Amino acid sequence: MKRIVCIVALSVIALGFSGCATVLTGTKQNVTLQTYDSKPAKAIVSGVGQVTLPSSVSVKKGSGSVQISVLEDQCTNASAFANSARFNPITLISIVSWDLGTTDFLTGAAWQYDDNIIVPVSRKSNCNS
Repeated sequence: MKRIVCIVALSVIALGFSGCATVLTGTKQNVTLQTYDSKPAKAIVSGVGQVTLPSSVSVKKGSGSVQISVLEDQCTNASAFANSARFNPITLISIVSWDLGTTDFLTGAAWQYDDNIIVPVSRKSNCNS
């Protein structure tokens, strides 16, 4: 009987830790996008759409990069930038559980981005604004 109680208790603990990063940090992340000079610039952010920098956006987590395309206008040259995802250490908790972290990897929660992303923006020299 004691053995069965122990097995049930360990199973409950293992299930409780499955998908830890998914539960604790979620599948979306708020990131702040800024420019070096703090001047505004229009950009397209992957999975979000068009924004005006500086801006805060919510992006879906995943193993891919957050792609940011700065749009050309009167004062700004077009450019592209990517912020790579990095491993979310909270996932380690669920890796030791029964699902080996698969929940976190499938939902994208096993990855995270920088909270503050500085987007390099090339300004035109002949801009009067």
